[in-house]
Amino acid sequence: QLGLRKALRCAWRSEGHTVSVHPDSGAAIEGAIISDIAGIRALVCNAHRLMCPAVPLVGWDVALTTEGRCLLEGNLSCNFFRATFDQQSYFTFVDDLILYLERAK
Repeated sequence: QLGLRKALRCAWRSEGHTVSVHPDSGAAIEGAIISDIAGIRALVCNAHRLMCPAVPLVGWDVALTTEGRCLLEGNLSCNFFRATFDQQSYFTFVDDLILYLERAK
C-alpha cells in the first residue's frame, strides 16, 4: 500500500487493538500461560551473548512449535507499538545506558 493516506491507516497505528485468538488456528491466546518461559529466556539470553554481546537491546522472536522452541530472529530496532511493558524499568535502562555511553567517550 503506497501513499501517505494508506500509511496513516497502517495496522500498527491502531489504538487499543488487541488480538485475543490466534489468527490461523482460532485458539485463545489472551491470558494463556506460556510454558517454560525460563527456557525461552535462556535461549534468547544465550543467543544475545553469542551473536551480539555489544548490542544493548534486541527484540527476539521465538516460535513455540510442536517440535520445541525455534529462535526465528533478532530485531535490532525493536519496538513496543503493540505491547505493554514496564515503562519505568525500560526508561531506567535507557537512562543508565546513555550515562554509560557518555562516560565511555
